[in-house]
Amino acid sequence: MESRIPSSRKVLASILGAILLITGAAGVWYGYFKSPDATPPAHSVNDPRLTFETPFRNVKPDIRYVGDSTCIGCHVAIAQSYHAHPMGRSASHVRPREGPEKFTPQAHNPFSANGYEFTIESKADAERHIMQRAGGSEKQSAEILVAIGSGTRGRSYLHKEEAGAVYQSPVSWFGQRENRWDLSPGYLLPDGARRPVIAECLYCHVNQAIPVRGSLNRYQEPVFNEQMNIGCERCHGPGELHCAERRAQAPTELIDTSIVNPKHLSPELRAGICQQCHLQGEVRVDRRGTSATDYRPGLPFEQFVTVFVRHPAWVEPSHSVSQFEQMTVSKCFTQSNGQLGCTSCHDPHTKASEAERSSFYRTRCLNCHEVENCRSAPAERAARNDYCTECHMPKAASSNIVHTAVTDHRITRLGKLLPRSAPGRLPLNTDPIVSFVHSPHSPPREELNRDLGLALAQMAGRFPPDDVRTRNFVSLRGQDLLIDSTIRWPGDAESWHGLAYTRYFNRDLFGALEAQQKSCEQEPDSESRLTALTEFQLANQDHQGALQSATRLTQMNPSLLDHTFRLALAHLGLKDWTAAESACRMALRKQPLHARLRMVVAVCRFHQNDREGATHEFDNAMALITSPEQKREYLNWFKLRTRPIFSRN
Repeated sequence: MESRIPSSRKVLASILGAILLITGAAGVWYGYFKSPDATPPAHSVNDPRLTFETPFRNVKPDIRYVGDSTCIGCHVAIAQSYHAHPMGRSASHVRPREGPEKFTPQAHNPFSANGYEFTIESKADAERHIMQRAGGSEKQSAEILVAIGSGTRGRSYLHKEEAGAVYQSPVSWFGQRENRWDLSPGYLLPDGARRPVIAECLYCHVNQAIPVRGSLNRYQEPVFNEQMNIGCERCHGPGELHCAERRAQAPTELIDTSIVNPKHLSPELRAGICQQCHLQGEVRVDRRGTSATDYRPGLPFEQFVTVFVRHPAWVEPSHSVSQFEQMTVSKCFTQSNGQLGCTSCHDPHTKASEAERSSFYRTRCLNCHEVENCRSAPAERAARNDYCTECHMPKAASSNIVHTAVTDHRITRLGKLLPRSAPGRLPLNTDPIVSFVHSPHSPPREELNRDLGLALAQMAGRFPPDDVRTRNFVSLRGQDLLIDSTIRWPGDAESWHGLAYTRYFNRDLFGALEAQQKSCEQEPDSESRLTALTEFQLANQDHQGALQSATRLTQMNPSLLDHTFRLALAHLGLKDWTAAESACRMALRKQPLHARLRMVVAVCRFHQNDREGATHEFDNAMALITSPEQKREYLNWFKLRTRPIFSRN
């Protein structure tokens, strides 16, 4: 497609790549692409919960969830066993001194990391995580409400702000052999250490946190319900109908169809239950008109979500949550004609104790294999307590989460560790991702092309700028697919949203803005749509439009200071230095360790002829940044807005 960027916009496009960090556009795409639907409008005529043929009646969208407290009334033993299982402890309310954490210096509390100091303060009534710059006086702290994770490998922590906005703490507890506090993986501290928690993150850890439709990190109150952990209904489906019929002692057939029992499902439908959380993929795209939160056990997961995995030439198999992917390439799986599944080896209701693990998993191996087939000498097997998985499913360090390890679910014959080499280079003009599931329940070709276009739109921003060949191919390919999609479904806001980003990565800034405006027309109250619109308005130097959009965003989600930063950028574009500084200073009262806001204040002080104040704020901002690369990014951004007068080495 011929670019419609005027020559002046091409100049702007050439510098956008260097300032993506400071504008936040890359973060918007990576974290905010999807607009989770908590309460979809009317049920679509293609809603699988209404159209898929199944004997199980609780898949219908109007059947409500009842929670584990109701289930335990009849299923006492199995409920107690399940709540001792890691899945049954996926999240919990923080009750000081009741978890696996320690708060002593021996447990790395307090600790220093990347130029900051962290303290975990646990008192009788609350737990707080406190952060301050090393050698600085300003602090910010948050009261921790929820712990994510069973504690077996580690736990991360959430806190809540106004408007139901949820954030992750920069501090995590690492279990296993470490038993210490440390910095959460992948955290960008100069942004003030407030990582927005999107719905996709909570989906696999929290029983039911209902996102505000179209929001970035806001949830319906009460955000954290009484039950936090993943419960019985995640695998069995909503229990309202089942409870009502059992109370009424309604007669049942051979199979109780009021609730799903996975053992009565076909292998592919049973696998869909596990795929919810254990098929990570490279990109997951909600199907048109539905989403992962609409899924019900007993239905095909691929009718709600299309999961894309890496092309075989570009595989790095040691990602931490790719167990399902790994299992499907094992001979145990392929030679069983799909009969082997997660529950062939794992009991979802009970976790074997450390003393029982060897015999527990060995028994499952021997359901299909003979002891005589093992080539290890008897003495070697005895040294391993005949623990088959030590050879055939070895552990290796995870490639994408520090301080942890994963088990190789490829069930290799020779027991080789996961390769740690970098993924190979893709063949020329090859999609880097492919759909994982191909079954009779997969989307029609035109729907799959739409989903692939959206996935490629996300992927384009992940390739480094120096990989021009792949980045250009992916963005152009995604653009072509999404143009077709918007023609076929002009009311699909997500397709317009994805098209906007493919145009952005193709340096068609005006085209990106035009497509995003179409997306916002379909969903005018969507925070995620409006966030992208603001970015593209700024990129096109439509500062008045960006001011209106950013003002609305700060009203929607006042605690997300990225919105305040965009508002300040719009004021800068309009040369309203007073308004820009005022917005930033108000935000810095809440979050004093936000480097980008301080950099804006420095620019405003400079343009108001306060060189001393500008230098002071500039130095404060740079002191919050520990990465040399980020320091260069921020310095270049500052020079761009103060040149040609300002010069600093």
